[in-house]
Amino acid sequence: VFISTTGEAPGTNRLEIAGDRGKLVYEGGKLEFIRNEELTSEFRANSKTSFGTPAIWKVSIPCEAGNPHMHRDIISNMADAIQKDVPLTAALPEGIRALELGNAILLSGWQNGAEVTLPIDHEDYAARLEKLAANSRYVKKTITGEIATGNFGNSF
Repeated sequence: VFISTTGEAPGTNRLEIAGDRGKLVYEGGKLEFIRNEELTSEFRANSKTSFGTPAIWKVSIPCEAGNPHMHRDIISNMADAIQKDVPLTAALPEGIRALELGNAILLSGWQNGAEVTLPIDHEDYAARLEKLAANSRYVKKTITGEIATGNFGNSF
């Protein structure tokens, strides 16, 4: 689960990655690994209770706090890469892999949670996306004021 919002204040930035061995949670500049003592799949197969959970232990992983100016800094880094030939903070291959993972998550959801392998079937993904767009009831609205002029000074 990834939650990152810009539509309310103070907003939320939280990343959760859950697996058979436990869950990673990143929020507020802190990374925590909530580790299952037993694999979830094994616990579920062997448990005598309907809603039990395996024993866990929590591990705090030191990491740098998030940058409150992340969007601004990434755009600035991209400009510096073009103008001054400095390395990108996130190189293209990492960005493509992140996008591929996000698209795989969407594709799995569109297929009722079916397992999706990487790389995804790009033709299938594009066809499903086009179908969603064709059936969308979204109506584009004209925006005026500070947002329309691109003044995002108060948003970072």
